[in-house]
Amino acid sequence: MRGRSHLSERERSARSRLTQLLHEEDLIAGSTVLMKHTCGKKNCKCARGEKHESLYLATSRNGKRTMVSIRPDLARRVTAAVQTYQRFKPLLQALSEECVARLVKKAKE
Repeated sequence: MRGRSHLSERERSARSRLTQLLHEEDLIAGSTVLMKHTCGKKNCKCARGEKHESLYLATSRNGKRTMVSIRPDLARRVTAAVQTYQRFKPLLQALSEECVARLVKKAKE
């Protein structure tokens, strides 16, 4: 098997960080949405305009957007997993660019 010494420093760095993220942290492709709503109870604070807040996870599957309600005890974990994905995307883009550059270079040889 071929070593990684033939790869650029940028590509080796991106691969390394991607591997760390995949092995060490949860990763969710989506976004968190804080929604405000009323519950419908007549004597509730929301009937006076102080709406309840709920955190949702918005994801897309097969072109359809889905929303999942997140329990308060999971909010921090879900938010962190979404942030991890946001850090993942530019690393993946950098890796892709390096692979394309290498392919173009080989095509010219």
